[in-house]
Amino acid sequence: MIGIPGDVSEPAPDWAAGLEENSLPTVNVTAIGRAADAVDVVLQRLKGLPDGAAVAVIASGDFLVGRQRLMAAGFESHGQRLADGRWRVLVRRGLTCGPDGVDLSPDAGRAAVDEAVIEHRNGVPHLLVGHMDPPGPLVAILTYLERPDCGDTVVAHLSRNPVWLYPELQDRHWSWEQVEGAPNEVCLRLTRNRRGG
Repeated sequence: MIGIPGDVSEPAPDWAAGLEENSLPTVNVTAIGRAADAVDVVLQRLKGLPDGAAVAVIASGDFLVGRQRLMAAGFESHGQRLADGRWRVLVRRGLTCGPDGVDLSPDAGRAAVDEAVIEHRNGVPHLLVGHMDPPGPLVAILTYLERPDCGDTVVAHLSRNPVWLYPELQDRHWSWEQVEGAPNEVCLRLTRNRRGG
């Protein structure tokens, strides 16, 4: 499980528990101020490694922002707070695409879209996914955005702030803004970023 803030260590997933941590290559990013720069250093160290290969990142905090960007690039991570207050974050190239092992296969995507409620309002598709259990909303939204008939604007209605969706949207060249929705829902307008002319 990633994204545990503060001083709470995370339960180790199976892949991390099986690593010989002392033999892993280590990347120390504690002196790097910007998360984006730290991610670039980590990605450079991971470059060329096979699926399942891992490195240990030593960071001054839980490296959450960096881990979200790495996740969007197909990596998974596990963090543990060290006795001196720094964090040791194990990062490996994922064997499957998607945050924290989320199944983004075509079958899983179709099932999630089928569970979502899709309404068209003024020509814009609205995805109502607030009733779905995680990671259903994320899978449904990402799958719908890949459809050829999706268009350039989609409105997603969720029951919570989808923090793991944002790096996935960025990776797929979609932007987002929160708009007014029903009480107790998070409503996002998603817009495709057209590149080139």
